[in-house]
Amino acid sequence: MNPFALAFLSGNEWLAVLVIVVLLFGGAKIPELARSLGRAKAEYAKASKEGAEPTARPTSVEDEKILKAARDLGIPTEGRTLAEIRDDLRKRLA
Repeated sequence: MNPFALAFLSGNEWLAVLVIVVLLFGGAKIPELARSLGRAKAEYAKASKEGAEPTARPTSVEDEKILKAARDLGIPTEGRTLAEIRDDLRKRLA
């Protein structure tokens, strides 16, 4: 099924989809489902806005040492890439 096919449903087809959703999830679960979809959309938008740079996570012993040294020197590591942390360490130790 084409993912854009839902945009082309007529009124009666939307009504049938709504009835099926109510039968599957129950009336009490629909607000919870809508909230979780909203949270997922907000998290996706936040991640898209922040860019593709991942938060620093050690992948080797060297990376763990870099993160430990940065924390010991009071350099913030949360929400930053290893490259940014390395640059701050070089500046601090230079």
